[in-house]
Amino acid sequence: MLQVIRDAERWDEPGGLMVAVQNGDEDAFRLLTRRLYGPAIGIATKVLGDRSEAEDAVQAALVKLWRQAASFDAGKAKVETWFRRIVVNACID
Repeated sequence: MLQVIRDAERWDEPGGLMVAVQNGDEDAFRLLTRRLYGPAIGIATKVLGDRSEAEDAVQAALVKLWRQAASFDAGKAKVETWFRRIVVNACID
């Protein structure tokens, strides 16, 4: 039971979720995606000016997040900041 509580606390913040994603946890990735998707769509829509293109860019950014999760360094940036940069780069590409 104590482990379940620790997991819930760890997954309460995007940083904790990212640690789980770095370890290949697909459930954590799904939850992190839900938390990051809305703000990411907003950013991508502002950059691209088109909702459909923004959705494509965010999808590409999420794939990149999953594939490059190991490169995330919590000492350098928050997950949200790191992912925002991935989204903007996906919009530019």
